[in-house]
Amino acid sequence: DMIRIGKALYGGIVDTQTALTVTSKIIALQRLKPGESVGYNGQFVAKQNTIIAVVRGGYADGIPPQFSNKVRVLVDKDLCPIIGRVCMDYFFVDVSKVRNPLAKAVTIISPHTGQTLLAVAQHANMITCNLLLGLSQSKIKSIS
Repeated sequence: DMIRIGKALYGGIVDTQTALTVTSKIIALQRLKPGESVGYNGQFVAKQNTIIAVVRGGYADGIPPQFSNKVRVLVDKDLCPIIGRVCMDYFFVDVSKVRNPLAKAVTIISPHTGQTLLAVAQHANMITCNLLLGLSQSKIKSIS
């Protein structure tokens, strides 16, 4: 008479609603000129003048390295790409198209924005279980 719902509770399978929100905030901005790079091993090289945001939260916080150069996050209502390699405590986002981005909220996963757990995991070529496990062991304070 009982079932084990597992990842379905958090929206980790098709036709389920994401039940968690993961946010962070921009803590610094940096301007890159064409040819300048960011991230470990310079994984992102700017092709044009680019404004990057340094966002609190890295792989020690459950933001997996698989997000590097693949996943987009919301800065206010603007969808912005994660660029460079996710670091231990930070990741970088191209905010060139965002007005006044400093200190703005960054939405990584949210049920109301299209940033569902399943969609984010698919963009990173991950399974939702692995993403949830990383978040469950993290020190991120803004999971709600």
